[in-house]
Amino acid sequence: ICPESFIYSHDVQGGVTTLKNGSTVLWKHLDEFDEKSLRGLEINSALIDQAEESKEAIFLVLDSRIGRWDQAEVPEHLLRAHKEATGKDWPRNEKTGKPRVHNFFDILVNPDDVFHWVYRRFHPESLERNPDYFFIEAETDPSMNDPNTIKEMLNRDEEWVNKYFRGKWGASPA
Repeated sequence: ICPESFIYSHDVQGGVTTLKNGSTVLWKHLDEFDEKSLRGLEINSALIDQAEESKEAIFLVLDSRIGRWDQAEVPEHLLRAHKEATGKDWPRNEKTGKPRVHNFFDILVNPDDVFHWVYRRFHPESLERNPDYFFIEAETDPSMNDPNTIKEMLNRDEEWVNKYFRGKWGASPA
């Protein structure tokens, strides 16, 4: 997805991609890590795919590391565009006065039950949900798939359809 012109180097074996702007992408299998091995990271963004297979402790450590890298800079063209669009200056770090870099932490997930840590923290029906977390539930787009595949998917039992076609989290409605 990333245009090749953005990439300075890509080490498949080492799991490291360096972009021409100096950013580094670390491709890690979190099942090979514990919390201690991630505590030294200073990162501005993270993405966990299949987060239902990760321990909650891994999520908590990564969440606490987001925004720690103080060498990131907001490009001048974004500062200008923000000012033109809003009439306001870009938000600044209170201590340094430098433009504050946006931080992102995304997880892609489909937890099996309402007791899973992801469901408890993110799902709108959870009593433990953090209201600051953003949640998107999306179903399969039939127009992007083979019609026969969609037909087969919809032909399965209701719980399977709810989970894998409709993208419903946790226990499916009866």
